[in-house]
Amino acid sequence: MNPEEFQMASDIYAYLLKYRELESKDDPEMYHAYIENDHIQKAVKTLGKSANFEIALYGHVIYLIPDLDNTTFGYTNSDLRGKLVTSKATPELFNLANFIILVFLVECYDSQGETSCNRQFMKEELLEEMVEKYLSEGMAAYTIEQEEEMGIGFHAMHQTYNALSASEGTVKGSGTKEGFINRILRFLDSQGLVDYIKEDHMIKILPRLTAFMDSNLLNKAHYDRVNKMFEALNTEGEESDE
Repeated sequence: MNPEEFQMASDIYAYLLKYRELESKDDPEMYHAYIENDHIQKAVKTLGKSANFEIALYGHVIYLIPDLDNTTFGYTNSDLRGKLVTSKATPELFNLANFIILVFLVECYDSQGETSCNRQFMKEELLEEMVEKYLSEGMAAYTIEQEEEMGIGFHAMHQTYNALSASEGTVKGSGTKEGFINRILRFLDSQGLVDYIKEDHMIKILPRLTAFMDSNLLNKAHYDRVNKMFEALNTEGEESDE
């Protein structure tokens, strides 16, 4: 690698540290240098790896993604708990928050077609409805003993969810079902994954989330296992309606 290539690799890495992603329209010279020069791309990836980052091209965007053990730019479980619920929240509330995100992903993505994204928008009320549906069907389909084997507690989450009150009028406090989901959506919005249009109760899928789902998350066995579980719930729900 010559000095010019090293300088370009350093510039790209510094840009990604600041902005977390790089598109051609942001800086065409840096973008094409990364895409077209193997030496530069390898150097940027090496710099990222040494600091617990993954540098990945998803679609037409170069992303800087903190590894799970990167607590400087990523989130520890404690940090994430504070963002999604509160730092003093019970494990049941934190599990419920993660389950709501899973419901959202399962309803918006599948593994069919050119892209996994099967909808561009979701109404907040539909998400609330689907959370209740999956929790109820999960309780009906699995015993507590089976849930312990799977690592997903439908009974406990359903009890926690129902302990949240329904909001009245426009008040959506954190102790309500709507307020609880509202906080989760605002977090996803802050990460650039969705555009949460609060006044319209609308959740818009952003390209960054679809890129991650297409190129990363949908390739993971854990997501496949979770998706199969949701498919089983849907099947059993349809049979019970007949």
